[in-house]
Amino acid sequence: MAAFRTDRGKHTLRVPAEPFVQNRKRLAERLRTTNKVPAGSYVLLQGGKSETRHCSDHEPIFRQESYFHWAFGVEEPDFYGAIEVDTGRGILFPPKLPDAYAVWMGKLLETKDFQLRYGVDEAYWSEDLAKVLKEKKASLLLTLRGLNTDRGNYSREAALMASVIKYRLVVTELAPFNRNPFHFLILTEIVWYYHLPLNYLQTLLPV
Repeated sequence: MAAFRTDRGKHTLRVPAEPFVQNRKRLAERLRTTNKVPAGSYVLLQGGKSETRHCSDHEPIFRQESYFHWAFGVEEPDFYGAIEVDTGRGILFPPKLPDAYAVWMGKLLETKDFQLRYGVDEAYWSEDLAKVLKEKKASLLLTLRGLNTDRGNYSREAALMASVIKYRLVVTELAPFNRNPFHFLILTEIVWYYHLPLNYLQTLLPV
């Protein structure tokens, strides 16, 4: 785990994995202090999405979604990440790029490469997200949804793919607690936690 380092090139500071490992552990520890989070729960976060400029294939400089970076330190787009509440273990789900991308990008990374690069406990392709959560018998998924009171914007809630929904994994909302004097929202505290309304669940779960 400690071998992971990320940097911005030569002569820049190198960041180890340990701060992100500790962030995940602290979040899991805090969640375990409430009796509303059952055993087998997972926090599910979605990273920033790749974009292009209008109809072109030009990709603007990507900046990772802040909460996702806080939890995993990942710099690339289109990732999902899960944190096992019982243990604090981190799991990354990178996108599986088409083989043709190697023409422009060079050798494409495998899941084991992302696991080593970002110091997580496990890594699987994002297309296998539902399968992995089912195999782990996830009892509850916790997703982030909170209001930035400075701007009136909501944080990105992980978009659940149909393959996740069909396994009838109950979704609950997890909001961050803003207690920083500079109003920087950090994912370290539950402010409110409740089961989604029945009519909302009915829109997610198959009949």
